[in-house]
Amino acid sequence: MKQNLVEFQRPNQPEYFQVWNEGGRTITKSKSLGGVDLTQTGSHSVALVLPDGRPGRQLTLTFTPHGEDTAPAPNWPQAVVAVARQTHELDRMLARLGWLLFAVSAIAVCATLVLTAAVIRRGLRPVDELAGRITRMEARNLSTRLPVESAPAELSPIVLGLNGLLERLESAFAREKSFTADAAHELRTPLAGLESALEVCGRKERAPEAYATVVRECLDVVRGMHSMIDNLLMLARADAQQVQAASMPVNLDELLTESWRGFAKAAESRAIQISWDIPAGLNVQTDREKLLHVFSNVFENGRALCGPGRRDSRERCAR
Repeated sequence: MKQNLVEFQRPNQPEYFQVWNEGGRTITKSKSLGGVDLTQTGSHSVALVLPDGRPGRQLTLTFTPHGEDTAPAPNWPQAVVAVARQTHELDRMLARLGWLLFAVSAIAVCATLVLTAAVIRRGLRPVDELAGRITRMEARNLSTRLPVESAPAELSPIVLGLNGLLERLESAFAREKSFTADAAHELRTPLAGLESALEVCGRKERAPEAYATVVRECLDVVRGMHSMIDNLLMLARADAQQVQAASMPVNLDELLTESWRGFAKAAESRAIQISWDIPAGLNVQTDREKLLHVFSNVFENGRALCGPGRRDSRERCAR
């Protein structure tokens, strides 16, 4: 049997075994051990240095010796066998396998990072295009809208919200331009009249009564401009939602009478008559000052419409 165990007899890189009885006396061992013994370590595997100095591993087992056709009796003695062999080639193979796994893992991680970066870059391309469109927008091209069809489904609510914001900004800019144009148009006429009256008055010396008449006319123009500026200021505040309304019961007939009082003299001088049919006790729940301002604007527009140069519309204005 021992002759068949060549791995325990070869001169180069042999393997080792040793058998002990219950008392620890050596029963047999491999020739490769020579005069050296293995160490009894119990029933487990341990790493150790082999007798020839190579790193190895030893496995120790406890068993009951018996024949192939004989079952062991309970009182039979036990033996301990230890087998040891070198692990240099196994360690080297495991090391190569470790480096191979490390290289494969590194390549897989790099490939994953590159692929992830490409996917993210492709996924963020619509966001970059959207950001570029927003960056190129200016006050003069607020009518441009962001394309909703080409935007990803996740960005569609954002694009719709930005388009709504652009629409509100465009409306706000349009109202601002319209307000500026209206203010310039409204102020041009009284300023031209004031300039004309002062130029005529300053061309030559006049009687004190003439100067007094020009001063009164200029004062009327200035008061009209003051009222116009107040109107424009209130419209601007109303557009900015900075006007607070105070609700109270207001007699509509009394409010119309009060509002007309400032225009009655000018209407009488131009033979313009006005009347309204409102029950005396009719009250409305509103802001008195704001409604008075609305009526004053209506009468002011009527006076401008029926002023000098509009005598052909006098009957229409009176109605």
